[in-house]
Amino acid sequence: MGPMTIAVDRAVANKPDFADRWSVDVYGRCQNTTDEALDPAANRLARNGFGLQDPRTMKVVGDAALTFVENTFSDALNPGLPPRQCRLTFDLGPDFVPANYVSVGVSQVEFIDSSITGTKDMAWSATRVGWRFNVPLTVQAR
Repeated sequence: MGPMTIAVDRAVANKPDFADRWSVDVYGRCQNTTDEALDPAANRLARNGFGLQDPRTMKVVGDAALTFVENTFSDALNPGLPPRQCRLTFDLGPDFVPANYVSVGVSQVEFIDSSITGTKDMAWSATRVGWRFNVPLTVQAR
């Protein structure tokens, strides 16, 4: 991606009985390729870098939430360490019908000034380069 590498291996769909929406968790391993810690919520890295496509409807969902699964003292992805287990969570509508896979998109991102006035509001922004992975999907029992 630029600041981070990710390798995904499986996805799990879940729709709680009390909710009308589906969530899909995509699991993999993430590694920081920069010299500074990466906070998954900061600078729009997760929001701009990932997408999920429903193979039945071809509808694309962005705005992933990125979390690290392993118990550590920090939510950040520190540089110089081996890959950590990570999870991307996507929220989907009630019309989602799980297939046996989902397509996960990963964009190459660059650190740019995202302000329209040049105030140096720096954020990770997707470029036109990206990759798509078909990831096996399991539906979790409710």
